[in-house]
Amino acid sequence: QVFNIGGGRDNSISVWMEFRPMIEAMLGHPVKTRQRDWRPGDQPVFISRNVPVLSCSAFGTGGKHGKYNLHNNIQAIGWNLADAMADLYSKGAGLDLVYNLENNSYMNRLYPRLVILDIDVHK
Repeated sequence: QVFNIGGGRDNSISVWMEFRPMIEAMLGHPVKTRQRDWRPGDQPVFISRNVPVLSCSAFGTGGKHGKYNLHNNIQAIGWNLADAMADLYSKGAGLDLVYNLENNSYMNRLYPRLVILDIDVHK
């Protein structure tokens, strides 16, 4: 069983590269562009499909934030997503996640976690 928690720069996609030919066709001429190296403020976004979720819980004031526990004690959190996360978890299917990665420090322990940006049941 494979658990994908990221793809890296070599496996990323560019919306611009997919839509550039359409824009050029509408304009009738090439659009000049340039690509630069990653900037310090850029944040990679990852997509993982059909992720098995082991458990779901809410935390924070009023229980408005959600947390999934994934394989190998990896946590995925969703700020202000507790209700949506619980609803999707209750369907009992793997989930498609869009997320950033961060290092979290809690109780003198540093660990990586996923910060969910978007979520849906895998289809």
